[in-house]
Amino acid sequence: MPCGDLPEGRSHLHDHRLLLSTGATAGQGTLPDTSVEDFVQAEQAVERIRDGFAEYFHQYDVLLLPVTTIPAHKHQLEEFTLGGQAMGAFHVSSTTVPFNLTGHPALSMRFGTSSDGMPIGVQLAANPYAESTILHIASLLETLTPARDQHPAL
Repeated sequence: MPCGDLPEGRSHLHDHRLLLSTGATAGQGTLPDTSVEDFVQAEQAVERIRDGFAEYFHQYDVLLLPVTTIPAHKHQLEEFTLGGQAMGAFHVSSTTVPFNLTGHPALSMRFGTSSDGMPIGVQLAANPYAESTILHIASLLETLTPARDQHPAL
C-alpha cells in the first residue's frame, strides 16, 4: 500500500494504522505499521532535539563528546555489563543516534587507547552546514593525540 493510501473500509485517519514507508508493497516483505499518532510524536521529539541543539550551537561552535559510552569492544555483542548492570547495544551508541536523527554534521575519530589496547574515540558535532568547522577542529585534535601515529599491523 503506498504511503498515505487509506485501507479499504477506513474513513477516519485517526482510527487506523498507516504503513509509513517509502514504497514497501505486497510481496516485498512486511514492515511494522506505525500509527499516525506515534509518527507525529516521534517527529515532535526529533524537533525538540533539534531545538535543544540549536540553543547549544547558538553559544558554541562545536560539541565534543565520546563516540560510545565504553571503549571499543568485540563486534556483534548485543549486551554489555556496565557497573554490574546489563545494558543493550543501543545504550552504547546513544551519543551518535541524535545526529542521525537531526541531520547535524558529526565526525568521529580515534583520540586515545584503552588499557586493553582498544581505540577510544571522540565525536565532534556542529550546526548544519558547518562541516568545515568540524574538519578544522578534528585536524587540531589530531595534532594533540599520540593515537595519530598508531596504525594496525598489516
